[in-house]
Amino acid sequence: VPLSSHQYIMGLFGRKKKPKTSLDWIRYYALESYRSAQGTLSSACEKSVSLAVKSTQAAKQSVGYVASVTVASGKAATRSISSAMDAAGITGFHILVVILLAVVVVALKRKLEARRKQRHLEAYGEFEFPPIAPFSTRKTGRELAGSKLPLFFQECASRVGSIFQLRVPLWGGPMVIAVGEVDLAKEILKDATTKKPEKMYSSLASLVHHRPNILTSEGKPWKHSRKGMSPAFATAHLDRMHKACRDKTEEWIKKRLDPMIRGKEDIDIAHEFLFLTTSIICKTAFEYRIKSREAEQVIEDLEVATTEFMHNQAKYPMRASLLASIIPSVRRAKQARRRLFQFATKMLLHYRKKPDEMRSQAKTIIGCIENSNKYASDADRVADMVMILFAGHGTTAHSLAWIFFELARNQKEATRLREALSGKDDTRAQQLLKDVLREGMRLRPVYATVAVRTLGRDWHVKGKNMVLPKGACIIFPSSLLTRDGVEKAEEFEPMRWKLHPDKTFLSFSSGAHNCAGKSLALAEITWVLSRLCARYQFEVVDEGTPEYCVFWKCKGALLRCQKA
Repeated sequence: VPLSSHQYIMGLFGRKKKPKTSLDWIRYYALESYRSAQGTLSSACEKSVSLAVKSTQAAKQSVGYVASVTVASGKAATRSISSAMDAAGITGFHILVVILLAVVVVALKRKLEARRKQRHLEAYGEFEFPPIAPFSTRKTGRELAGSKLPLFFQECASRVGSIFQLRVPLWGGPMVIAVGEVDLAKEILKDATTKKPEKMYSSLASLVHHRPNILTSEGKPWKHSRKGMSPAFATAHLDRMHKACRDKTEEWIKKRLDPMIRGKEDIDIAHEFLFLTTSIICKTAFEYRIKSREAEQVIEDLEVATTEFMHNQAKYPMRASLLASIIPSVRRAKQARRRLFQFATKMLLHYRKKPDEMRSQAKTIIGCIENSNKYASDADRVADMVMILFAGHGTTAHSLAWIFFELARNQKEATRLREALSGKDDTRAQQLLKDVLREGMRLRPVYATVAVRTLGRDWHVKGKNMVLPKGACIIFPSSLLTRDGVEKAEEFEPMRWKLHPDKTFLSFSSGAHNCAGKSLALAEITWVLSRLCARYQFEVVDEGTPEYCVFWKCKGALLRCQKA
């Protein structure tokens, strides 16, 4: 039947016709429901259309209002600019001149860029400079003097690779390039044409009034200091070093560690190892038995002086000149530096007053310093002593602190080492001790950079379309070198060294300017580590906060110790 449902129902029942049977009633109610739904839908559609019309009208009004406001604002701005130009006497001619100057500047910039590319092509061919780290000069300068410097190097490497340029605030200075590949770093450090840039070490040289010294000087002053002290670090003197380390460690355990264990005190490992290494250096290097009060004062003075001269003044150079006399921390740093010189002078005079029979028969550092005729005065001798005290106490102490911190966090490795040290297999114990030491120093290098060097020739990187230009300042970030080619680099795994027993991460640098005190530092760390791990068990109470200020420190880390 060609009728719709509505037509069909309306045909069955008019408005006056009433249903009679049940089926008719059902049909009737269906018709009424249909009528009701149709009315509701029509009402909703009418309301929706009405709202849509109103919304459209409101939108048109809003657009018109915004357009009118914009036009009015533009006219007002134009009038303001015109008034300002009239007041300043600026005419259309001046505007044309400015536009022409802008065009000339852009053209010159493009021409200079093209000329720079042409010169680069003539000098280096297809080889490119390392990529630039994606951080501004301001941020880079702030991070280089900040408390998270090792992490900043890692972030740069994660974005542009392990070799990259840094935008440093050295206007007119050399290109600064970070090298995080071990093999390339070794080649550069061992190259005879590379030099140590003394200007880059000027903040450290402030610790000794910029006097010639073994750490920051180059040329003849450095050669005289290094050549004169080298006999004191020879392997022939290792027995003497080990004996001094053993005696001072046993004394420290008896007077400081055991009382803290009995009193159930938490141990500030960084401070305690600073105290211990300071005592060992004074005994081993300077034949001086330092008192507890003197050791605490030396640690405090080194902290105050290095924080100001190497950290604060590197971040805010004006502190070193115009504001030096009015800033309290600068005055305290100068007082601390003066006390350090007085203490080193005291050790030198103490050695001179010793009878020959009471002096060490082996060559010690202070003996080499005293007997050298290359020093212009005693002030230069004292400068070298202060530098050795600074370099030896901080690096060794914080390396020990990080190793014990990681062992306390990894009880499985600590138990394995303790069992090896307590067993009868000395070869296995020594190898495992060496692996733990190297892994701790790999994971937590205490210096942000191994060294800083100036290239004496153009350096083409093997396997890469990259060149390091002559005169560039090269820095070697420790946090990159110690992770180069390492799987799970952020985990403490001493057993990884079984697969790579000869691998090195330049913890003591390389080349002619490598660490002169490497043998003494390893003697200290090895003896203290073996002595404490064999008889004591450590657990972490507070992990503290890692912070870089001259050294990478486990600041605030507390351990609890008990006899194993």
